[in-house]
Amino acid sequence: MSNTSNLHNFFLNLQNNIQIKKKTFKQKKTIKIIKFVNILISEGLLQGYKNIDNKNIEIYLTYFKNISVITQIIAISTPGKKVYIKNKELYTLINQQEFYILSTSKGFLTHSQAIFQNVGGELICKII
Repeated sequence: MSNTSNLHNFFLNLQNNIQIKKKTFKQKKTIKIIKFVNILISEGLLQGYKNIDNKNIEIYLTYFKNISVITQIIAISTPGKKVYIKNKELYTLINQQEFYILSTSKGFLTHSQAIFQNVGGELICKII
């Protein structure tokens, strides 16, 4: 299973748990998922996570007035179709209601971090 497939499974798991308003959920632990979760934590979209064992983590969702901070997570690149964006094209993505996560040569970055670091990469997802 590819890393993009693991991330897509994570997106589905996250979206399903948001819809049923769970406060925590278990997720298979991979290096890519840990890095991705850390970005969501740094942006205030998740509260945190803890290791359950060597294979799983428990992720804590963030709610404000009983409404999830993440409304929707939309995968852009898929295992069958990768979508890349140049650093100069990132300015077209600026929107206060949503942000994008890219996989770059410097690791996972939000689109604003990628603009600041002047790098492009693979568009992984859009978070609303």
